[in-house]
Amino acid sequence: MWLDIVDTIITVIGKKLSSDEKKRTKLSQLFFDIAKLLEDTAIDLQNDIYPHGKCSAMESLSKELLSILKNSMDEKQLDELSTQLFIASSLELDYAMRKSRDTIVTLQKTAGRFEALAMLYRTI
Repeated sequence: MWLDIVDTIITVIGKKLSSDEKKRTKLSQLFFDIAKLLEDTAIDLQNDIYPHGKCSAMESLSKELLSILKNSMDEKQLDELSTQLFIASSLELDYAMRKSRDTIVTLQKTAGRFEALAMLYRTI
């Protein structure tokens, strides 16, 4: 799910926001914040720690992301991304799957992709 979200963002917005420096800066910071949250969640799960508050934090970041992207996507794309983010934001549910290496690896890979997006938007 998470990797699909990153792919959707890359496909849909591409360089559409490259001319708007304010949005690029906000997106870059937001992508870093999402990456950090996902990395922290993966670490918590590896250490068998319940990721308290991660769902609400991700929901807030997701809402902010959707707010920034709403004028760069058509309504159908925005609805799809919103649904994906809502489902994926249930990070605390990943606690039940913490023994699955796939869960942690997916969070780590996605964090890396969001970090790469953040760096890309910082340098455009």
